[in-house]
Amino acid sequence: MQNKVFPMSSEGNDTNLRFPDFIIAGAMKCGTTSLHNILSTHPKIFIPDREIHFFDIDDLSQHPDFFMYSNGAWYYPNLENDFEKYLNWYGAFFSSKDGTYVIGEDSTTYLASQKAPERIRRLIPNVKIIIMLRDPATRTYSHYWHLLRTGRATYSFEDSLTLMAGNLIQRSLYKKQIQNYLNYFDRENIYFIIFEDFIQNIQRVVDEVCKFLNVSTNSIDIRQTKTHYNPTRLPRYPNLQIFRNRIMKISTHPTYFSHLVDIPDDGEFNNKRLLRVLDKLHQKINPHNEENPPSMNPATRNFLNEYFFRENYGLDNLINRDTNSYWYFE
Repeated sequence: MQNKVFPMSSEGNDTNLRFPDFIIAGAMKCGTTSLHNILSTHPKIFIPDREIHFFDIDDLSQHPDFFMYSNGAWYYPNLENDFEKYLNWYGAFFSSKDGTYVIGEDSTTYLASQKAPERIRRLIPNVKIIIMLRDPATRTYSHYWHLLRTGRATYSFEDSLTLMAGNLIQRSLYKKQIQNYLNYFDRENIYFIIFEDFIQNIQRVVDEVCKFLNVSTNSIDIRQTKTHYNPTRLPRYPNLQIFRNRIMKISTHPTYFSHLVDIPDDGEFNNKRLLRVLDKLHQKINPHNEENPPSMNPATRNFLNEYFFRENYGLDNLINRDTNSYWYFE
């Protein structure tokens, strides 16, 4: 098969398409949803409600749920073959706003994706990037509970660290990810937020972000704005949830049809009636409630602190922040 050159460039595209002025690139479980919703209250900022994942939509390492196997065939995003379709699809998210708005998007997988930074640079080279980081051990643990709740974790946290570490651990390897962005963007085009600093003084951080985006800083009053979005929801019986997830993994369960072009309507993906009935029954027996997860096993936290301290060593110099004041220690 001939290797194609990805055709992404801002030159020659439909002049009516608008693309983001800024991107919240992640990391996952670091407050990006809260920042998104707070910024959306600004009268001159527009961000689509959902994560779009355009720039890494065909990155299997970040989006295994976008790759589906049915009746002996694979269905998956292919930006090389369907570039114009996906580009128009992407631009349509921003078409409702004129040039007086500063428009953005947030996709929490962009930071970890090897594909995203270079593609962003080619399509919108002057875009501003916002990156939020959190204590990596805590981020990893929060990520696990998200995967458990959404049906993708099929083991305990400790077992998941060894059996599916590629997703859980990789998302917290900030130094390598940020270095990748700095290979394509000037430091002045990237604004870094430490989650622990953000929650201590949300108003100050939001004002600084508004300055970074060149919009007024007096249009968002945190005292009158909801600041906590996407709260943690945990299953009442975690072990039962793990059992449910294993059973449901037997069948393809596509969650992201809107991210795929020309998915066949062969009924394979939608006729899992018995599984849907069983899942509804499970939800009644094992409801998800808004609460904090149990404390992490101390031995596991110590292991993760040591691992991430070693792997992210030098991060402070890259982002000009003192992360040791917040991370790696209880």
